[in-house]
Amino acid sequence: MYPTVFISEAFLDHFDETAISINNQPQFFIDESIERIEAKRSFERMRNLFKNATIHTDVRNNKITKYIKSGSKNYSTYKEWFIHLAIKGNRIFAEQCIDKFDEVNFSYFTSLPSIDSEQLSSKTGTLIIGQPCVNSAFFLEHSFASIETTAELNEIDICKHPCSSMIIIDKYLFDEKDNSKIKNLISLLKRFIPVTLDKPFQLDVIIKNPENNSLLNNKFKQIIDAFEPKKLSVHLYAPMKLNESDRYFITNYSVITIGHPLDRNSNISSNFYLSHDNETEIKSGFKFWKNKIDFVQKTIKEIPKKMGQIDCIIKNDELSHTIYTM
Repeated sequence: MYPTVFISEAFLDHFDETAISINNQPQFFIDESIERIEAKRSFERMRNLFKNATIHTDVRNNKITKYIKSGSKNYSTYKEWFIHLAIKGNRIFAEQCIDKFDEVNFSYFTSLPSIDSEQLSSKTGTLIIGQPCVNSAFFLEHSFASIETTAELNEIDICKHPCSSMIIIDKYLFDEKDNSKIKNLISLLKRFIPVTLDKPFQLDVIIKNPENNSLLNNKFKQIIDAFEPKKLSVHLYAPMKLNESDRYFITNYSVITIGHPLDRNSNISSNFYLSHDNETEIKSGFKFWKNKIDFVQKTIKEIPKKMGQIDCIIKNDELSHTIYTM
Protein backbone atom coordinates (compact mmCIF):
# COMPACT_ATOMS: atom_id res chain seq x y z
CA MET A 1 0.00 0.00 0.00
CA TYR A 2 1.33 3.42 -1.00
CA PRO A 3 0.19 7.03 -0.60
CA THR A 4 -1.90 8.04 -3.60
CA VAL A 5 -1.04 11.16 -5.56
CA PHE A 6 -2.23 12.81 -8.73
CA ILE A 7 0.61 14.53 -10.59
CA SER A 8 -0.09 16.47 -13.75
CA GLU A 9 2.42 16.28 -16.59
CA ALA A 10 2.83 20.06 -16.37
CA PHE A 11 3.82 19.72 -12.72
CA LEU A 12 6.34 16.99 -13.56
CA ASP A 13 7.88 19.23 -16.21
CA HIS A 14 8.06 22.06 -13.68
CA PHE A 15 9.70 19.68 -11.21
CA ASP A 16 12.41 18.89 -13.76
CA GLU A 17 13.00 22.57 -14.46
CA THR A 18 13.42 23.15 -10.72
CA ALA A 19 15.91 20.29 -10.46
CA ILE A 20 18.15 22.23 -12.83
CA SER A 21 17.59 25.63 -11.22
CA ILE A 22 18.42 24.40 -7.71
CA ASN A 23 21.82 23.22 -8.91
CA ASN A 24 22.23 25.96 -11.49
CA GLN A 25 23.47 23.30 -13.83
CA PRO A 26 21.74 20.74 -16.08
CA GLN A 27 22.50 17.58 -14.12
CA PHE A 28 20.06 14.87 -13.16
CA PHE A 29 20.77 14.08 -9.53
CA ILE A 30 21.01 16.85 -6.98
CA ASP A 31 24.50 17.45 -5.62
CA GLU A 32 24.19 16.35 -2.00
CA SER A 33 26.95 18.77 -0.96
CA ILE A 34 24.70 21.75 -1.64
CA GLU A 35 23.49 23.45 1.52
CA ARG A 36 20.17 21.98 2.65
CA ILE A 37 18.18 25.14 2.22
CA GLU A 38 14.42 25.05 2.64
CA ALA A 39 13.71 24.81 -1.08
CA LYS A 40 16.08 21.90 -1.47
CA ARG A 41 14.56 20.04 1.48
CA SER A 42 11.08 20.54 0.02
CA PHE A 43 12.24 19.35 -3.38
CA GLU A 44 13.79 16.22 -1.85
CA ARG A 45 10.68 15.46 0.18
CA MET A 46 8.49 15.64 -2.92
CA ARG A 47 10.99 13.48 -4.80
CA ASN A 48 10.88 10.86 -2.03
CA LEU A 49 7.09 10.93 -2.01
CA PHE A 50 6.75 10.54 -5.78
CA LYS A 51 9.19 7.61 -5.76
CA ASN A 52 7.02 5.81 -3.20
CA ALA A 53 3.48 6.63 -4.26
CA THR A 54 0.72 5.21 -6.40
CA ILE A 55 0.65 7.75 -9.22
CA HIS A 56 -2.38 8.96 -11.12
CA THR A 57 -1.42 11.26 -13.96
CA ASP A 58 -2.70 12.87 -17.14
CA VAL A 59 0.39 11.64 -19.04
CA ARG A 60 -0.86 9.87 -22.17
CA ASN A 61 -0.64 6.11 -22.48
CA ASN A 62 1.47 6.34 -25.64
CA LYS A 63 4.15 8.19 -23.64
CA ILE A 64 3.96 5.57 -20.91
CA THR A 65 4.46 2.89 -23.54
CA LYS A 66 7.46 4.77 -24.92
CA TYR A 67 9.03 4.90 -21.45
CA ILE A 68 8.50 1.15 -21.05
CA LYS A 69 10.20 0.43 -24.37
CA SER A 70 13.10 2.79 -23.71
CA GLY A 71 14.39 0.67 -20.83
CA SER A 72 15.01 1.61 -17.22
CA LYS A 73 18.56 2.92 -17.78
CA ASN A 74 17.75 5.47 -20.44
CA TYR A 75 15.68 8.06 -18.60
CA SER A 76 17.06 11.57 -18.37
CA THR A 77 14.41 13.41 -16.33
CA TYR A 78 12.65 12.94 -13.03
CA LYS A 79 9.37 12.59 -14.91
CA GLU A 80 10.64 9.49 -16.72
CA TRP A 81 12.25 8.15 -13.54
CA PHE A 82 9.07 8.45 -11.45
CA ILE A 83 7.02 6.84 -14.21
CA HIS A 84 9.51 3.99 -14.54
CA LEU A 85 9.40 3.30 -10.82
CA ALA A 86 5.60 3.39 -10.80
CA ILE A 87 5.42 1.06 -13.81
CA LYS A 88 7.85 -1.33 -12.15
CA GLY A 89 5.71 -1.36 -9.00
CA ASN A 90 2.47 -1.69 -10.98
CA ARG A 91 1.21 1.52 -9.37
CA ILE A 92 0.55 3.97 -12.19
CA PHE A 93 -2.75 5.07 -13.74
CA ALA A 94 -2.33 7.14 -16.91
CA GLU A 95 -4.66 9.45 -18.84
CA GLN A 96 -6.52 10.46 -15.69
CA CYS A 97 -8.65 13.57 -16.04
CA ILE A 98 -9.31 15.78 -13.01
CA ASP A 99 -12.81 17.31 -13.09
CA LYS A 100 -12.94 18.00 -9.36
CA PHE A 101 -10.55 17.43 -6.50
CA ASP A 102 -12.66 15.10 -4.40
CA GLU A 103 -10.89 11.75 -4.29
CA VAL A 104 -10.58 10.74 -0.65
CA ASN A 105 -7.06 10.68 0.82
CA PHE A 106 -5.51 11.81 -2.49
CA SER A 107 -2.99 14.61 -2.73
CA TYR A 108 -2.85 16.62 -5.95
CA PHE A 109 0.15 18.21 -7.65
CA THR A 110 -1.10 20.42 -10.46
CA SER A 111 -0.35 23.28 -12.83
CA LEU A 112 -2.78 25.57 -11.01
CA PRO A 113 -1.42 28.87 -9.67
CA SER A 114 -0.53 28.55 -5.99
CA ILE A 115 -3.25 30.94 -4.81
CA ASP A 116 -5.93 28.94 -6.66
CA SER A 117 -4.66 25.66 -5.25
CA GLU A 118 -4.72 27.04 -1.69
CA GLN A 119 -8.31 28.20 -2.10
CA LEU A 120 -9.34 24.84 -3.56
CA SER A 121 -7.59 22.99 -0.73
CA SER A 122 -9.63 24.87 1.85
CA LYS A 123 -12.84 24.36 -0.12
CA THR A 124 -12.44 20.62 -0.72
CA GLY A 125 -10.41 19.54 2.32
CA THR A 126 -7.86 17.86 0.06
CA LEU A 127 -4.18 18.64 -0.31
CA ILE A 128 -3.69 20.52 -3.62
CA ILE A 129 -0.26 21.84 -4.57
CA GLY A 130 0.08 24.28 -7.46
CA GLN A 131 2.87 26.11 -9.27
CA PRO A 132 5.30 27.52 -8.52
CA CYS A 133 5.63 25.40 -5.40
CA VAL A 134 8.91 23.50 -5.41
CA ASN A 135 10.74 26.56 -4.14
CA SER A 136 8.42 26.94 -1.13
CA ALA A 137 8.14 24.85 2.02
CA PHE A 138 6.46 21.46 1.56
CA PHE A 139 5.04 20.88 5.05
CA LEU A 140 8.57 20.77 6.45
CA GLU A 141 7.53 21.08 10.10
CA HIS A 142 4.38 18.93 10.00
CA SER A 143 6.11 15.71 11.11
CA PHE A 144 7.89 15.99 14.42
CA ALA A 145 8.89 13.96 17.47
CA SER A 146 7.46 14.54 20.92
CA ILE A 147 7.21 18.15 22.13
CA GLU A 148 5.32 19.72 25.01
CA THR A 149 1.80 21.02 24.49
CA THR A 150 -0.97 22.65 26.52
CA ALA A 151 -4.42 21.41 27.49
CA GLU A 152 -5.76 23.47 24.57
CA LEU A 153 -3.34 21.64 22.22
CA ASN A 154 -1.96 24.90 20.85
CA GLU A 155 0.96 23.03 19.30
CA ILE A 156 -1.39 21.06 17.05
CA ASP A 157 -1.57 24.25 14.96
CA ILE A 158 1.98 23.49 13.78
CA CYS A 159 0.69 20.51 11.83
CA LYS A 160 -2.55 22.06 10.60
CA HIS A 161 -3.26 21.09 6.98
CA PRO A 162 -6.17 20.75 4.56
CA CYS A 163 -8.37 17.78 5.44
CA SER A 164 -12.01 16.75 5.38
CA SER A 165 -12.04 14.16 8.17
CA MET A 166 -10.73 13.49 11.64
CA ILE A 167 -10.81 10.42 13.85
CA ILE A 168 -10.27 10.86 17.58
CA ILE A 169 -9.36 7.83 19.67
CA ASP A 170 -9.44 8.64 23.38
CA LYS A 171 -10.90 6.27 25.95
CA TYR A 172 -11.58 9.03 28.45
CA LEU A 173 -12.67 11.93 26.26
CA PHE A 174 -16.15 11.88 27.80
CA ASP A 175 -14.89 11.85 31.38
CA GLU A 176 -17.88 12.75 33.58
CA LYS A 177 -15.66 14.61 36.07
CA ASP A 178 -14.25 17.06 33.55
CA ASN A 179 -16.05 19.18 30.97
CA SER A 180 -12.93 21.11 29.92
CA LYS A 181 -12.08 18.35 27.43
CA ILE A 182 -15.19 19.03 25.34
CA LYS A 183 -14.64 22.80 25.52
CA ASN A 184 -11.03 22.42 24.36
CA LEU A 185 -12.02 19.91 21.67
CA ILE A 186 -14.55 22.34 20.21
CA SER A 187 -11.90 25.08 20.16
CA LEU A 188 -9.44 22.74 18.43
CA LEU A 189 -11.95 21.72 15.75
CA LYS A 190 -12.79 25.33 14.99
CA ARG A 191 -9.09 26.04 14.45
CA PHE A 192 -8.41 22.90 12.42
CA ILE A 193 -11.43 22.62 10.09
CA PRO A 194 -10.79 24.43 6.77
CA VAL A 195 -12.63 27.75 6.89
CA THR A 196 -14.31 27.49 3.48
CA LEU A 197 -14.92 23.71 3.43
CA ASP A 198 -17.95 23.19 1.17
CA LYS A 199 -19.22 20.02 2.87
CA PRO A 200 -19.67 18.75 6.43
CA PHE A 201 -16.41 18.01 8.20
CA GLN A 202 -16.49 14.31 9.13
CA LEU A 203 -15.59 13.53 12.74
CA ASP A 204 -15.45 10.02 14.19
CA VAL A 205 -14.96 9.79 17.96
CA ILE A 206 -14.05 6.48 19.58
CA ILE A 207 -14.22 6.27 23.37
CA LYS A 208 -14.72 3.67 26.09
CA ASN A 209 -18.40 3.55 27.01
CA PRO A 210 -19.08 5.34 30.32
CA GLU A 211 -22.28 3.28 30.65
CA ASN A 212 -24.26 6.45 31.19
CA ASN A 213 -26.62 7.41 28.36
CA SER A 214 -27.34 10.85 29.78
CA LEU A 215 -23.64 11.71 29.98
CA LEU A 216 -22.97 10.30 26.51
CA ASN A 217 -25.78 12.21 24.83
CA ASN A 218 -25.13 15.44 26.71
CA LYS A 219 -21.48 15.67 25.69
CA PHE A 220 -22.33 14.64 22.14
CA LYS A 221 -24.92 17.43 21.99
CA GLN A 222 -22.37 19.98 23.25
CA ILE A 223 -20.16 19.24 20.24
CA ILE A 224 -23.02 19.40 17.74
CA ASP A 225 -24.49 22.61 19.16
CA ALA A 226 -21.14 24.41 18.86
CA PHE A 227 -21.32 24.37 15.05
CA GLU A 228 -23.71 25.63 12.42
CA PRO A 229 -26.11 23.02 10.98
CA LYS A 230 -24.52 20.73 8.38
CA LYS A 231 -21.01 21.99 9.16
CA LEU A 232 -20.06 18.92 11.20
CA SER A 233 -20.96 15.25 10.76
CA VAL A 234 -20.24 13.48 14.06
CA HIS A 235 -20.31 9.73 14.58
CA LEU A 236 -19.66 8.61 18.15
CA TYR A 237 -18.61 5.02 18.84
CA ALA A 238 -18.54 3.86 22.45
CA PRO A 239 -17.75 0.16 22.81
CA MET A 240 -17.81 -1.40 26.25
CA LYS A 241 -14.15 -2.31 25.78
CA LEU A 242 -11.61 -0.39 23.72
CA ASN A 243 -8.28 -2.07 22.98
CA GLU A 244 -6.31 1.12 22.52
CA SER A 245 -4.77 2.97 25.43
CA ASP A 246 -2.97 5.67 23.44
CA ARG A 247 -4.73 8.80 22.20
CA TYR A 248 -4.70 9.70 18.52
CA PHE A 249 -6.07 12.43 16.26
CA ILE A 250 -6.08 11.03 12.72
CA THR A 251 -6.76 13.03 9.55
CA ASN A 252 -6.68 12.15 5.85
CA TYR A 253 -2.90 12.71 5.88
CA SER A 254 -1.62 12.41 9.43
CA VAL A 255 -1.57 10.68 12.79
CA ILE A 256 -1.13 13.03 15.74
CA THR A 257 -0.29 11.29 19.00
CA ILE A 258 -1.01 13.00 22.33
CA GLY A 259 -0.26 11.63 25.79
CA HIS A 260 -3.15 13.16 27.77
CA PRO A 261 -5.10 15.50 25.51
CA LEU A 262 -7.41 18.37 26.30
CA ASP A 263 -7.28 18.50 30.10
CA ARG A 264 -3.62 19.08 31.06
CA ASN A 265 -0.17 19.86 29.71
CA SER A 266 1.13 16.87 27.82
CA ASN A 267 3.29 15.78 24.87
CA ILE A 268 2.39 15.75 21.19
CA SER A 269 4.03 14.18 18.14
CA SER A 270 2.97 14.22 14.51
CA ASN A 271 3.34 11.88 11.55
CA PHE A 272 2.34 13.77 8.39
CA TYR A 273 3.04 10.86 6.08
CA LEU A 274 3.45 12.88 2.86
CA SER A 275 6.48 14.84 4.05
CA HIS A 276 9.51 13.21 5.66
CA ASP A 277 13.26 13.58 5.24
CA ASN A 278 13.78 10.11 3.76
CA GLU A 279 11.97 7.33 1.92
CA THR A 280 11.99 4.96 4.89
CA GLU A 281 10.06 7.46 7.00
CA ILE A 282 7.52 8.01 4.22
CA LYS A 283 6.91 4.25 3.96
CA SER A 284 6.72 3.69 7.71
CA GLY A 285 4.67 6.86 8.21
CA PHE A 286 2.06 5.79 5.68
CA LYS A 287 1.99 2.24 7.09
CA PHE A 288 1.41 3.63 10.60
CA TRP A 289 -1.46 5.80 9.31
CA LYS A 290 -3.01 2.91 7.35
CA ASN A 291 -2.78 0.54 10.32
CA LYS A 292 -4.63 3.04 12.50
CA ILE A 293 -7.33 3.51 9.85
CA ASP A 294 -7.74 -0.27 9.57
CA PHE A 295 -7.91 -0.63 13.37
CA VAL A 296 -10.66 1.99 13.65
CA GLN A 297 -12.63 0.54 10.74
CA LYS A 298 -12.50 -2.95 12.25
CA THR A 299 -13.42 -1.61 15.69
CA ILE A 300 -16.49 0.35 14.61
CA LYS A 301 -17.80 -2.53 12.49
CA GLU A 302 -17.94 -4.67 15.62
CA ILE A 303 -19.81 -2.13 17.78
CA PRO A 304 -23.56 -2.73 18.23
CA LYS A 305 -25.92 0.25 18.28
CA LYS A 306 -26.91 -0.69 21.80
CA MET A 307 -25.72 -3.07 24.48
CA GLY A 308 -28.88 -3.76 26.45
CA GLN A 309 -30.12 -0.28 27.38
CA ILE A 310 -26.72 1.37 26.91
CA ASP A 311 -26.15 3.47 23.77
CA CYS A 312 -22.98 2.48 21.88
CA ILE A 313 -23.38 4.46 18.64
CA ILE A 314 -24.72 8.00 18.30
CA LYS A 315 -24.79 9.98 15.05
CA ASN A 316 -26.17 13.34 14.00
CA ASP A 317 -26.66 12.08 10.43
CA GLU A 318 -26.33 8.98 8.26
CA LEU A 319 -23.54 10.36 6.08
CA SER A 320 -21.04 7.73 5.00
CA HIS A 321 -17.64 8.82 6.33
CA THR A 322 -15.08 8.48 3.61
CA ILE A 323 -11.69 8.48 5.33
CA TYR A 324 -11.79 4.68 5.28
CA THR A 325 -12.04 4.65 1.47
CA MET A 326 -8.90 3.45 -0.32
